[in-house]
Amino acid sequence: MKDRLSKWLIVGLTSLLLLHPARANDPNPAQKSMGLLRKTTLALLQEGNERFVCGALKHPNTDQSHRSLAALEGQEPFVTVLSCSDSRVPVELIFDRGVGEIFTVRVAGNVADTDEIATIEYGVGHLHTPVVIVMGHSRCGAVTAVVKDVELEGLLPQLVDNIKPAAELAKHEGGEESVVIANAIKANVWQSISDLLRRSAIVRTEIEAGGVNVIGAIYNLETGTVDWLGEHPDQKNILGTYKPEGKPVATIPDAVAPHGPAPGFQIPNAPVKKSPSVASAEHSENSEHSAHAH
Repeated sequence: MKDRLSKWLIVGLTSLLLLHPARANDPNPAQKSMGLLRKTTLALLQEGNERFVCGALKHPNTDQSHRSLAALEGQEPFVTVLSCSDSRVPVELIFDRGVGEIFTVRVAGNVADTDEIATIEYGVGHLHTPVVIVMGHSRCGAVTAVVKDVELEGLLPQLVDNIKPAAELAKHEGGEESVVIANAIKANVWQSISDLLRRSAIVRTEIEAGGVNVIGAIYNLETGTVDWLGEHPDQKNILGTYKPEGKPVATIPDAVAPHGPAPGFQIPNAPVKKSPSVASAEHSENSEHSAHAH
């Protein structure tokens, strides 16, 4: 971790350390501090998203003095975010953060292929962001196209190749088309995290060392809320199939596809974590839909 941290992280981390001070007999006080830093990061993002949903944006750290300071001293983002390039998903606005605070990687379908993974490795290995978020979104056009088997031209088929396992998994789960698409969007978040963990020795090493957390999320275009999915449900197994130097353990079946989910993996149905404002926004949305239905 870098010696100097952005002031907003220092304030949050100090508060958490006062509430949960390290003890002399703690087995790993440094790891505990990193855990508190990750909690601070998520708290800042959750609070920012609540302001975005309520229309009370603060637009922190966007003034001239901050821009000049960031230009002279370099960037110090506290989170790396892989999201879709959809113009309706403005990452910095969604989390109400400023210049130099979020290291953003955007690509259609929030897929994790070579370029995206390499960029995330830069965020984790060089910028030392303690959290990586892979964020899908509702009504994703790329995922919808794959679920509906839309014929694509140019290089697009190579892009959505990463999405196909998630779409097939969602189709296998069954349901109405809208349900299948929603499940595919969620499964695609897990697929991207799986691709990242399987292909990046740098990220795996940082996770094992307690230096970074990789978590999934889904942004709702209508409500503006972010649902937090947590770590990949099969993360422990994925990490366990690789040696420290990044080579698969010999006992892993060769039949496992590069982009495919782990054997037996199903779309998790565990409830996502939602803030009070999220629940309120979704209640309002459901009420509106009910009114239109009648």
